[in-house]
Amino acid sequence: MMTFLPKTASGKWGFGLSLAFVVLFVLKVVVPIPLPSMAIFAVGIAGVVLNVIALFRGERSILFYVLGGLISSFVLFWVGGELLFPH
Repeated sequence: MMTFLPKTASGKWGFGLSLAFVVLFVLKVVVPIPLPSMAIFAVGIAGVVLNVIALFRGERSILFYVLGGLISSFVLFWVGGELLFPH
């Protein structure tokens, strides 16, 4: 049965860390906060790992699939791009 919000503990933590990543990333772009970008992406990667764990544990929520999937994809592509093409 699909719910709107995550129900499992790993789903809640993964979703929360994904949202924290988005907020920190937007703040870093809009307002120059003194927080290293690697720390922000560490939060994003932790969210991705917890989202994958929640997926295998049977998390079934709409926000988890839509927002968690989009944010996880962005984090993975960004980190992959930084590793493949450093500047």
